[in-house]
Amino acid sequence: MDKISLERLAFKKGFYFALGIGMAVFLGLNLLFAAIGHGIADDFNIANILEYLLGPATVAPYAATSAMYNTLFLASENGGAIVFLNIGYLISPTVAAIITGWLSGAGKWLAIGTWFLIAGICAVILYVINIAILNYNVPEEIFKTLLPGIIVGIFYGIFAILINPELL
Repeated sequence: MDKISLERLAFKKGFYFALGIGMAVFLGLNLLFAAIGHGIADDFNIANILEYLLGPATVAPYAATSAMYNTLFLASENGGAIVFLNIGYLISPTVAAIITGWLSGAGKWLAIGTWFLIAGICAVILYVINIAILNYNVPEEIFKTLLPGIIVGIFYGIFAILINPELL
């Protein structure tokens, strides 16, 4: 095999490996934080499992920090659960993006592309479920799921770029 074939093989292997492990870490952390947070609030519902798994991909960082701020300074019912869920909305994409960036060893563009694909897949799945099954409003769902999914992909993709061990 020549050098180009070996580089392509390394690229594909790094991409698929980082995509699989990154998606597993992201979904696992989402489920963990959702189970604990909704357990604290005593409103865990198994019917909402897809929302628990994929939801943090559609919560932009500014929305999570704003919700935590409002909960802490405007005393609300189940405030601890809301704060814990929003911490999960910040921690699970950060950890998953860092792991994805580290495992996709073929360059920084592969790192951000792999993380962006993970966030995009999760946002599109929620968008399709909300439109096809739950019959939500199409233009409204674009701004509730797809646009925040793009923001999450770009924002946390920076962590993937920074942690990637390869040079540009």
